[in-house]
Amino acid sequence: MSLGGFLFYCRCGAKVQRDMRYRGRKGDPGRVGIPIYKCLEFTAKAEGRPGPHVTIAATQIDAYIEMRILDRMREPGAAAMFERRGETADVPKLKAERKEVSDGLARMAGDEALGILPRSIYLDAAKRVTARLEEIDALIAEAGKMDAAALLLGADDPADVWEGLDITVQRKIVESLVHVTIKPPGCGCRNPDLTQLVRVAWRKG
Repeated sequence: MSLGGFLFYCRCGAKVQRDMRYRGRKGDPGRVGIPIYKCLEFTAKAEGRPGPHVTIAATQIDAYIEMRILDRMREPGAAAMFERRGETADVPKLKAERKEVSDGLARMAGDEALGILPRSIYLDAAKRVTARLEEIDALIAEAGKMDAAALLLGADDPADVWEGLDITVQRKIVESLVHVTIKPPGCGCRNPDLTQLVRVAWRKG
């Protein structure tokens, strides 16, 4: 499965699919397969849309889209993207609360170990704090189900979260956040300017 197969679009308006292009002869042990995105107008599903149509290395497109999404998620106002996405929980606020509550629990444990805080009081407080932590974790998980992109909000580095996500979740994030259109790079173009070839339109909700 690819990040953008049947999610990204060719400049003609048709979707692209992931395919393979090979360098070297068939059966050659040195033959190399290169993942590409190919407009559906090149396949049996062609609808007769006018060209030119895109065929481009998929890896560089995926890396560019990932970079654009993660950079956007690092912006201070990223949460505003979710203002009109229903009743999704405020994930950054929940994560901030979780850290505060967790830090408070650690301080209480230290006070209990030093004899400053009676053990009975510590155990009672720890029970209530642990219950709240579980509640927060459940809310964050539910928000992730409702809008996968919310998982990236509030992370110290969204890239760390992104790398740990399954490709199916990454695709949900792409689909919910952006509409990607790719233009053909032109014959013989090995290092295309992706800022000119890839149009990223941010969805508003």
